[in-house]
Amino acid sequence: MLENWVFMTGLLLASLLFIFHGCVLLFAPGRYLPTYRWGPEEIRLVRKSPIQLGKRFLGLCLSVAIIWIITVPAISWMLHPRPSTITSGESPLPRGVARWDLLILSAFVVTCSYFLLTRAERSAELMFAADKSRLQDKTTLRLWTVYVQLAALFFLVWSSLPLSQFVVSLR
Repeated sequence: MLENWVFMTGLLLASLLFIFHGCVLLFAPGRYLPTYRWGPEEIRLVRKSPIQLGKRFLGLCLSVAIIWIITVPAISWMLHPRPSTITSGESPLPRGVARWDLLILSAFVVTCSYFLLTRAERSAELMFAADKSRLQDKTTLRLWTVYVQLAALFFLVWSSLPLSQFVVSLR
């Protein structure tokens, strides 16, 4: 039953990551991750920043879809838990063999999560490598630093699933 709680908590955190993208696109599309532009530079003279209705509509659609498809079922399961098993399928290894691959996977994910947590601001800066000028606004940097920390928390939660399967394989 604990596995189900870990899985649903991870699913809820993953949905929060996607909802974050949708909300940034909806409310502040100018603070979203820049994209690389290939070819010659364009000079555009505008006085007002564009409304960017396409990005805002995409953010609304993404947020609503993730809430409807992932977040609501995860929260409803958490409010009314049902006993079930989560399995990744049958292992090709014979029964009784320790699953060292799951331990290695879990250790790798924990190491990457630790790296993301300790260097969250640097990771957020690397996300804006295409346009460093957007990081002049400290709010944008802080916003994406929180995103990186939330992603690291997601990876930490889900790394416990292969670790638990490794412990089960030792028995």
